Amino acid sequence: MKKGFLLSKPAPKIASTSSTTQVTLTSASKSPPLDRFYDVILNFLLKYTKRNPELFSSIIAPDPSAIHEFLYNHKDQVIPMDQLSQHISEYDCYPTIAQFFATIFNLFLLDDENQARILLDSKIRQE
Repeated sequence: MKKGFLLSKPAPKIASTSSTTQVTLTSASKSPPLDRFYDVILNFLLKYTKRNPELFSSIIAPDPSAIHEFLYNHKDQVIPMDQLSQHISEYDCYPTIAQFFATIFNLFLLDDENQARILLDSKIRQE
């Protein structure tokens, strides 16, 4: 015979329940908005394209369809061209290349592992 605990009186039997469980998302369980880093990324790109316009304006894609395919595959993380064009001049960097770089940065910053590393590093530096 298995040993366990005994109840002094048996639990009442419930024939059915009529209540429903509702789940409410809290801020901890919601996905972060995909555009939360747009300003940081755009300011970063603006800073470096202004400092090095010759470099950034000379970057071209030998196969533009590869960049377009990449942007299509990550369409949820792509920074819209209208936002890019407000910050980065097409004379400083080709728009498609700027959008490619911005998307790469956005993917990097939205990655959970990278966020954990950045957070850990900032906590270590604070100590």
